[in-house]
Amino acid sequence: VSDPLGMIARTVETFRFADDDYDAACARAVQLAKELGAVKFVLGLPKHMNGDVGIRGQISLDFKAKLEAACGRLSEVRREYSHQLEEKVIQGLKDLNFLDVQFAITFARRSSFTDNGFDEIQYEISTNPGETLKPLGKIVSGGELSRIMLALKAILADRDQIETLIFDEIDTGISGRTAQKVSEKMAVIGHHHQVLCITHLPQIAAMADSHFEIEKQVEGTKTTTQIHTLDQESSIRELARLLGGAQITDAVLENAREMKKLAGECKAGL
Repeated sequence: VSDPLGMIARTVETFRFADDDYDAACARAVQLAKELGAVKFVLGLPKHMNGDVGIRGQISLDFKAKLEAACGRLSEVRREYSHQLEEKVIQGLKDLNFLDVQFAITFARRSSFTDNGFDEIQYEISTNPGETLKPLGKIVSGGELSRIMLALKAILADRDQIETLIFDEIDTGISGRTAQKVSEKMAVIGHHHQVLCITHLPQIAAMADSHFEIEKQVEGTKTTTQIHTLDQESSIRELARLLGGAQITDAVLENAREMKKLAGECKAGL
């Protein structure tokens, strides 16, 4: 059937015909529903069908049983693999300087069926020793949330269908080796997605394929923000500025070039 929903819609229109056509229309609609698995259609059949010896209720019960079984199987698979995901997320977060992190995926039963089953899934986390697990969105800062999302995206990089990811404040409270690990995880994600990151850390900036400088200018009472594309030499100078501050020496420039070179070698090996 090339257009099952259209066929169902046209069949529903026959419910408006004369009474002598009613039985045939109902039978045809129910048969279509069975053949096409149109669960939502059957559960939403017009209420005037209730008088037809319980046909609407009977079909609804039949499809509810099938829904229950399918959703139950889906829930079992989710629960089985959730433990693997928990372990991978915890390890990924430890790599990003969450040394005492706990992470759990909890399941609750919805009161109704949805396109994704009957599970209501929640991520819970504790980022400090002694804290109990709480819903992810209620206990983390913007920087922490960015790094948690980074850990999740790195694990799901080859399966996630989101094309562009934007990370802001991801460098809050980190430096050194942790910053390097953050940049490496973003490079992994970059194999499958476009990644935009706003950062002040040279370890993270060096790993980028392209650089843009965001500059604010004040003219009188007006403030404007401009974005400039940086070529390779300009990128090196900006890295040097992040490394050395206001005074950029030849040694700092050489350090920036070496950092960019090492970042390229690292990306090639990921």
